[in-house]
Amino acid sequence: MNLNDVQKKLAEKLEVSQTEARKIYDTVVEMITEEVRDSAEEDITIPGIVVYSKTAKAARTAKNPATGAPVEVPAHTRLSARPVNALKDMVR
Repeated sequence: MNLNDVQKKLAEKLEVSQTEARKIYDTVVEMITEEVRDSAEEDITIPGIVVYSKTAKAARTAKNPATGAPVEVPAHTRLSARPVNALKDMVR
């Protein structure tokens, strides 16, 4: 499913124009993005769909596989996503 498919389905289900459906979609994506970016919590749940998890990763020294030279990897936050159990159960 691509963005145009989502836009068309939203327009049909909500009985609005595709332009309005796109605005709704963009607003929802913006809300989710802001919550994931700004939340201090480790887990952010979008009810019925997905759980985003933030994990702090410490700085470390890695090895360049091509040259074997050490490479410094700075500390960063990793973001992972997993579907909620109800969604997983529907697919099974």
